[in-house]
Amino acid sequence: MLTTEQRERVIQAAKEIFSEYPISQVEMKKLAEESGVDEKKISSEFKSVQDLLQAIIIQGIDEVTKLFIRMVDARGKADIKLIRMVRELLRQYEMHAPLFRLTSINFLTLSEMDLEIRNTLTKEELDRYRQNTAIIGRIIAQGQSEGLFVKDIDPLEAAYILRGMINAAIQYWQLLRKGEPLHTHADLVTRLFLKGVYK
Repeated sequence: MLTTEQRERVIQAAKEIFSEYPISQVEMKKLAEESGVDEKKISSEFKSVQDLLQAIIIQGIDEVTKLFIRMVDARGKADIKLIRMVRELLRQYEMHAPLFRLTSINFLTLSEMDLEIRNTLTKEELDRYRQNTAIIGRIIAQGQSEGLFVKDIDPLEAAYILRGMINAAIQYWQLLRKGEPLHTHADLVTRLFLKGVYK
């Protein structure tokens, strides 16, 4: 079995490798070389590269869920919560290649790598995406009850629109190919979104 420290090294190495190569081109041997962990030890916990990718995606979704719950439970006005949430979310996506790929999928330019990652999602993971979007809807509903946001929009629909804007911002960032960090686009996303929902 892997120690906690070895497991973290394997996962970190895998995130970096998955950012550069399709799953079909990744081998346990490469993961062992990059992480410095014995290949047999890695295989004792992850039977295949797909199993490892699945574990990484689940970990990433768990981290995003914790972020959303932390934001909905935080003190403060809804608009400030949304601004902080989008900044932190884009920082997480920046460090997590598989989640970044899932959120930035553009079906006009769908690559083999994107398709492979999309096909690893289970129904449970897709349900988690919907549940997480509902959490954002709760923050928007809070803003309505605070009198900040217009009341004639459905909070859940607005939450899906915000997530769509985040995905579009990621795609735009990819097209720019500039050296600036992804999270620098967070304020633009929230500024545009909040213009549409403020009273």
